[in-house]
Amino acid sequence: MAGKKIKVQGPSVEEALAEASALLGVEPGSLNYQVIAEASKGFLGLGKRPAVIEVWVEAPEEGEDNKSSEEATPPPHGRCGRVWVENGQIKVVDGLEGPLPVIIPVPEIELIVDGEIVREEAQVRAASKLEVRPRLEEEPGNWKIEISPDGLTATLYWQPKVLKTWELLDAQPSPRLQLKTREVRKTLPPFGPDELRVRLKELNITYGIDENALQEACSATAPQQLVLARGRPPQPGKDAWIEYFFLMEEAARVEVDEEEKVDYREMIIRSSVAAGEVLAVKHPALPGEAGMSVTGKEIPPPEPRDVILVAGKGVRVIENGFKCIATQEGRPVVRQRQGQVIIEVVPVFLHRGDVDLASGNLKFKGSIEITGSVTETMVVEATRDIKIMGDVAQATIRAGGSLTIQRNCIGSILIAGGLSSFYQGAQNILSDVVAQLTQLVQALEQIGKDPSFQRSAVNNLGSGYLISILLQNKFRRLPELSQELEALIQTAPKDMVEEKLLDFSQNLRRSFKSAVTMQALKAENIREYQAAASELLAFCQDFPKTGHVILNYALNSKIQAGGNVKITGRGCYSTEIVAGGKVEIQGIFRGGSITAGADVIVKEVGSSGGTRSKIRVPDKATIKIGRAWANTTLQVGRYQRTLDTEMSQVMVYLNSDGELVFGVA
Repeated sequence: MAGKKIKVQGPSVEEALAEASALLGVEPGSLNYQVIAEASKGFLGLGKRPAVIEVWVEAPEEGEDNKSSEEATPPPHGRCGRVWVENGQIKVVDGLEGPLPVIIPVPEIELIVDGEIVREEAQVRAASKLEVRPRLEEEPGNWKIEISPDGLTATLYWQPKVLKTWELLDAQPSPRLQLKTREVRKTLPPFGPDELRVRLKELNITYGIDENALQEACSATAPQQLVLARGRPPQPGKDAWIEYFFLMEEAARVEVDEEEKVDYREMIIRSSVAAGEVLAVKHPALPGEAGMSVTGKEIPPPEPRDVILVAGKGVRVIENGFKCIATQEGRPVVRQRQGQVIIEVVPVFLHRGDVDLASGNLKFKGSIEITGSVTETMVVEATRDIKIMGDVAQATIRAGGSLTIQRNCIGSILIAGGLSSFYQGAQNILSDVVAQLTQLVQALEQIGKDPSFQRSAVNNLGSGYLISILLQNKFRRLPELSQELEALIQTAPKDMVEEKLLDFSQNLRRSFKSAVTMQALKAENIREYQAAASELLAFCQDFPKTGHVILNYALNSKIQAGGNVKITGRGCYSTEIVAGGKVEIQGIFRGGSITAGADVIVKEVGSSGGTRSKIRVPDKATIKIGRAWANTTLQVGRYQRTLDTEMSQVMVYLNSDGELVFGVA
């Protein structure tokens, strides 16, 4: 690439220069460049344009290495004298007759002829003593050292200083020569090693200084950031934990073929225990180790969390709360809530045959096993697990624990996980609410600082009028989300819903109900809603993700699980899935949506006819698809993309920079 000019764009001149350095494979300080266009941020994203520079690396002329040190042969004498530029030097040959050659100077170069500075065109001869002095300009850089809020890192941020000069461009012999130049820039660090050490001392940074980083900073010429010192993070202790002496739910589940005859005595869904058996032992918490900040201050470790063993039905806690034993035969069940582990032993209800009008609805405090199918309009509810060996058609199934359907589900509602499922649904809505409120706060702050807005008539009407306009235009989704949250809460018993969530939903719905109520809002109200929504979202995210769903096939159904969802057969068609954990579909997902709290793995999504299908996961999750058709929308965090063509072996995730990446599964 030596000698070739390229144009490079970037958010700023410095970033464009760094990009050019990477493209040409040379240090930024070895580059010559000229600014074509400065960057502009625009207003509210409108009129934004990047910086554009032209970059080149000087290349030796062909055969230059073999040249002797002798002067190049001057052109033969003609009637008129001639002047030219060769390798940055002005050269003159006198003519046999006629006028002397003329040089026209430029502002960027100081031209000296026979000891006098020439600012206008001047005649020269071969005997003239010519000297050029390029103008030299310096753009100062800037730098700072910041200590992270946790005191564990000291980071250097800087912009290099720029030395700007000009050089003469070569020109062909001519009786009248207009000098031409090009701008040459060189970048240098804006500090020296002594200055860095002085600033570190001023900031009391004494621990974990990286000498290699100091040397690297003093030799770097591109704008960047570098960690100069690292503290020692505190080592957390070990939380109190429970050791179980029976098989947990996931390990005990057994798959049963559709044709296999169900024998309840041989069903190993949960481990069984006898009275007097030890179920669990509590191990106490262990303290952590203090850390050290870059300023030499001790950082205490976080307090380890305790856990309390609580006896449920059929269980007794002994030895000062450190051991629990079974008091009856049955199936042990574990529930976790707010620092407590509740263990109980409960029986299982077995229903032989179909659930229909003859049997009535099934509602049981415990687990239910159904050997047949669940028919139209019927309801099956259990506070624990439900297992159905047949089909479910146009029915409603609610399980406080996990739900397994050995055959098909058509036109039905499946809910697993109880409160975990409810709070997962609330988490999905609150996640969008927090994102929308955060963007609304940012928009209000940005618009409020704009001078044109401050002088506008809208500003005189108060912040409520601006908030109302934004809510009815750019943030129309917020009022819709308040309705969705209110509708979700109405599906759960009020005494089981967190009071803060109930109050927040009512206040949010009341504020976004109409244009009049929106205009009564102030920026402080929006910030308060943002803080409350973030707190509730954290509560929902921390709520235990329990209650899995496993079934063979689903059509025109709604599946909601606090834990994982797994489809083992042909797949799902026109179905909505909401899961707090992982979703795995071994067949086709065609039409509908998947919202998961963890990874989603699907063999095939959409159809060749462009059936609209959507998959959504949080920031740290991954979407893996064997085959995805056009019109499939894939969303990770707040970033999404709708495919416009068929793709195979798709893996979608966010990289460390928060960018949406489409890789190969």
